[in-house]
Formats: sequence, C-alpha cells, structure tokens
Amino acid sequence: MVASSKPDAVCICAEDYLHQHYALQAVASGMHVFLPKPFARSSEEAETMFKAANTNNLVMVGSLPHRFQAASATARQAIDDDKIGCPVSGHFSIAHHLSLGGWKSDPSMAAGPELEVGFYAFDLMRMLMKSEPQTIMGIGVNLDHHGIPYIDNGKCIIKCQNGALASIDLIFSIHQPFSAARKMHVVGDEGALTIEPDPNTDGECVAIYRPDRIERQKIPKWDPHAKELGAWIDLCRNGGDSTKWQQEGLRTLAMISAYKQAYQNNEMLTLDQEGKS
Repeated sequence: MVASSKPDAVCICAEDYLHQHYALQAVASGMHVFLPKPFARSSEEAETMFKAANTNNLVMVGSLPHRFQAASATARQAIDDDKIGCPVSGHFSIAHHLSLGGWKSDPSMAAGPELEVGFYAFDLMRMLMKSEPQTIMGIGVNLDHHGIPYIDNGKCIIKCQNGALASIDLIFSIHQPFSAARKMHVVGDEGALTIEPDPNTDGECVAIYRPDRIERQKIPKWDPHAKELGAWIDLCRNGGDSTKWQQEGLRTLAMISAYKQAYQNNEMLTLDQEGKS
C-alpha cells in the first residue's frame, strides 16, 4: 500500500516491537513518521529511529500525550504564570488494569506497563515540576497478576535538580473505575494546584490554592489527538525542527528506564544533566 500510494508521512500503529522496524522502513522511503505511545521500548531504540530521520531531514516524533491535553496544558500555564511560585513537591498517579495476552505478555515484544501506561505519569511529572529528575528510587511488585513477568504496582520517589521532591504511583491492578487513583497535585512555595471537578460546571478545572483564596481556571475543550497530530503535521509541512520534541521523549524514556533499574536492583540512581543514569 505504501509503495503504491507513496504518502508523505505515516503514523505507525503497530505492536511495540514493530515500531522500529516500520519506522526505519518509512524513513528509507522518504516519509515523515509519527509514533504513538509507547513510541519505543528503550532509549537506544528511540535514538536509532530519531537519528535515521534527522539524518535524512525527515520529521519523526514520539507521542507525548499530556503535552497536548487541555488540563495538563492549563496546569502548566498556571505554573508558568507563577500562580503557585516554584514547585517544591508533587504527586502523580496513574491507574489502569493490565491488558495481557498474546504479544503483550512477552517482554521481548511488549514495552511493558511502565511504558505502556506509566509514561503518562512520568512525563506529566517532568512537565509540571519544571526541574529535571536527579535522584530516583523505586519499588515495583506483582501483587495481583501472578505468573506474568511484569509489575502491577509501583512507586517512584524523585529528587529534582533544584531539590524539589516528587512521587509517582503506578496502579495496574485495579479492576473498577476509581478516579481518585488518577490524581495529581503540585505544591509550590506560594500555593498549590490540582485538577478537580468544577463546582460551577459538569467538567473539571485547575484549582489553585493560595493562602487567602482558591482560584479556579476553566479548562478549554479540544481534541488532544488532533492537536498533537496537527503539531506534527505542521512540522512536516513547514520543515520544522523536531529535535526538542524528540529530546523531551528521550528524557522521559530515560527516567522510566532509571526507575526500572532502581526497583530491579534495589538501588538509588543519580542521573546526569542529560537525564541518563
């Protein structure tokens, strides 16, 4: 189909282990590439794909879902606007029931739950704390899915380069809707914020807690998938530089890799300025 239609760009919606294979084929055919999350199983795999695209002046990016979600973007803008001062503490939680069977249960083929689902929480932490992780500690256990080679619950503790602290909860054993397990908050030296139900509408708002008041910011409505794909298409059409987008993805991948190494080896890891352990 690709050979006959000769598209300018492709979105590779294949199994995790096939992303690199098809991405490199697309680059060899002169096509721009969008890779949905998890866009790679490792930093090394992502670097290989990005290098191939950049060498051929093609735009290849990996999906960063929270960067294009209205709630996350509104929260980040509030932090940029100094609504809570400098972030000093944050908590980020993601809950999802593991989807298993077939290739998803094979670690040689699947990226694993830390990347499949946990990517949301790790990337949101980097997006909102405004300081890169420096030290990482972690625990990962299998409590409810015996007989599979994955964790289904995990906790990560992070010290950022500016001294701020953050924690991430990975809850992959939940069997029912439970919104409290998908929460986040960021505490600054002048206030705090979270995303919570808006008392004046049937939607959510970014709630900013200050010593003397609570300010609620409306979250605009947009399609995050269309917004992210639109940003990629603009880069493709205009010959834009995708390296910053790539670097954001690589840093989050490196952070998740460090977390996995920390809990597997029961050690505390220190990351360098590029986010690598």
